[in-house]
Amino acid sequence: MEIIEGIIRAAMGWMVVFMFISAVIVVALAIRKHLIVTRNKQDINPCPRCGGEAVIIKMGETLSGEYWFILRCEECGYSDGWFYNDIETAIKEWNK
Repeated sequence: MEIIEGIIRAAMGWMVVFMFISAVIVVALAIRKHLIVTRNKQDINPCPRCGGEAVIIKMGETLSGEYWFILRCEECGYSDGWFYNDIETAIKEWNK
């Protein structure tokens, strides 16, 4: 009987670990979704280096409560190196 109880305790311990790891993954995916702003049906040209899909990334909040945006290729990681204060300007500059 003690062996069965030990097995049950071990299984429950692993279940807790599994649930914790699952929660961490869900939070990480939510953060990624929060940081990457969807294309909003705006036409963003592909990456000038590799042709991959570019995404708009919302960076940290400024003191005035605004955000900065950058565009980055999801395939090769290329970015033009500039921070933009609105999405429209970021897309316009990327598409040049």
